[in-house]
Amino acid sequence: MTSSHRFTIVPDGPFSLSASAQFGFGPQMGRPKADADTMALAFVVDSFASQASVFLRQDNKAKIHGEIYGSAEPKVVKKQVARALSLDHSGAAWMQVGKRDRVIGQMQKDFPGLRPVLFYSPYEAAAWAVISHRRHRARTARSFPVTAALVASQNFSRH
Repeated sequence: MTSSHRFTIVPDGPFSLSASAQFGFGPQMGRPKADADTMALAFVVDSFASQASVFLRQDNKAKIHGEIYGSAEPKVVKKQVARALSLDHSGAAWMQVGKRDRVIGQMQKDFPGLRPVLFYSPYEAAAWAVISHRRHRARTARSFPVTAALVASQNFSRH
């Protein structure tokens, strides 16, 4: 499959794609790997009409370059990626939070360039809350179905 669209996001203030890609739970939370300069995402777009796959990389000037795969509207995908990686707000303002709050400030020092990593949408957050405690992580590491697919499904098991 070839990329249908490309976009660039220029972070306002410090940002590490590597730290965002490594964000999660466990002893390496937020600590970038030496070779982790890319991130792959898959999510339901805000319109609920389709899913998007996005491959991100950060260049040596801190710009984030994205390649969108699929038929989702590119402007919607770019906006959603920026929101999920907290690139839709001022990085300078985020650093000011660390100056006012010593816990946040220490976290910013311990994990340079890490901004809050968010769910792609309230829909994804709700889906995660419902199914995450019932499934092994490896089985949930895919894009969640669009709402129309869930409504049309007749194959729900009741355990």
